[in-house]
Amino acid sequence: MYDDLVNHRFGLDVASITEVEIGDYGLSTSEIFKKYNIEYDEPVVFNDVEDDSRHVGYGESQGIKGWATNYTHNNELKSAIFIVANPEYSGPQLEEEDQSEFVSILKTITLLHELGHVHDIQNSINFDHGSQSVNLIAAEAYADVFALRKLKSWKHPYGKLALKTFSVALLDRRNTSEFYEQVHSNIKKKVLESKLRTWSK
Repeated sequence: MYDDLVNHRFGLDVASITEVEIGDYGLSTSEIFKKYNIEYDEPVVFNDVEDDSRHVGYGESQGIKGWATNYTHNNELKSAIFIVANPEYSGPQLEEEDQSEFVSILKTITLLHELGHVHDIQNSINFDHGSQSVNLIAAEAYADVFALRKLKSWKHPYGKLALKTFSVALLDRRNTSEFYEQVHSNIKKKVLESKLRTWSK
């Protein structure tokens, strides 16, 4: 499931998808690009259009399973996606084979979310390239909805389990901070809460 997604990427133009260690999240762009031999001219940072103080809890290393970094190379905007190779998860201990499949599901969900950001950036939906600004709450919701819709339509033996896992995570996350409450409100504009609850069962 995960390997298939790495290969086809839903046709999106992604410069690289790299598996990394959780400790790499603390590296600067230059450090992580050097570590994984990614050629670039300069990083591209989008600043939120709103007050950064609303982002309490967003982007903390605990629980991070992946992220995307934008940069220029040869005067072209590119995106690199980093996926944590062995993401942490809570729940019952699984047999080795089952654990491997579940980790693959987690990485698939993470990659779908990051591909949602790439689709958003490439189509300038919530990202303004002129001012290099982003509505971060809307962008997070967009990436989540992108992932939900792809999982819902994906004909794969583990597709339903992946959709359930992600739906549970979204429902649990909404009360963790004001930021994610607002993200969840935006998600509900595109996906009914009742559907999330149904998929989570």
